[in-house]
Amino acid sequence: MKKFVLIFCLVLNFNVKAWENCGDAEGLASNCEWEVSIDGVLTIRPQNIDVPAIIPDYERQGVSAEDERRYLTTAPWYNQREQITSIKVEDGIEYIGNHAFMELRWATSASMADSVVELGEDTFTLATRLSDIRLSNNLKSLGGWNFQQTYALTNITFPESLEEIGSEIFYSQSSIQSVALPDGINFEKINDDMLGLSNVSTIYCSKNQEKSCVDLVTKMKQTANTPTNLSYGLYERYGNGYLSDGKFYTNLGDIGTTNNIQKRIYTIDEANAVAGEKNRVSIKYR
Repeated sequence: MKKFVLIFCLVLNFNVKAWENCGDAEGLASNCEWEVSIDGVLTIRPQNIDVPAIIPDYERQGVSAEDERRYLTTAPWYNQREQITSIKVEDGIEYIGNHAFMELRWATSASMADSVVELGEDTFTLATRLSDIRLSNNLKSLGGWNFQQTYALTNITFPESLEEIGSEIFYSQSSIQSVALPDGINFEKINDDMLGLSNVSTIYCSKNQEKSCVDLVTKMKQTANTPTNLSYGLYERYGNGYLSDGKFYTNLGDIGTTNNIQKRIYTIDEANAVAGEKNRVSIKYR
């Protein structure tokens, strides 16, 4: 019995020590703690659920002496970056700071609770294997350079709550071809150089904001780092989805892609083309 109690205490102490503090934010406690599980999940949560929590800003400390393509950061989980395969920000975290997940090259997915309202800058830069990001449904501000060199990311859904987008969020990002902006986006809070050097060729906007969309694309094409072939497209809200160019999409981020498309039929000719034959109509009289 004594041996059992001793073993139990040792395991309990190990689990308690696994959680570490995220650090201070401008001298104030962040009320944030983190751990990396055995299976590679980086989980970040509030230490006290009754107090607002943030992930503080971290510094980028130049380039690694061993690899000039690798940046060093002060994020406390940086030294475990090769063990981290996914990122999970739990409920109660309201802000994710600069460079928080920079250089997490082995992470393939990231999710954040709906309590997050703001992302700092360079959040996911050089997370080169990241293919799935779930943003907070209450996110209002997206800092600049957030998805630099996230080569595995093919599409991302911006929440309807988003109001502000910073500079060059897809700088040197080669997989995303189109970006759909939320219906209520504040065009005055979008940086004219939003895309930077990327392969994004189309920005989709709500039909309600067509003029603002045209003005934005015009300004962006005048900046140095915007793709020269950039154009715009329009969508309309339809029930719980979005209509664009005769196609129904279930998610905002799918517009302009081949993901989750449901074709909307407008004419008999279109129906015939889909069916592969002419429709036959018979009329019966009584």
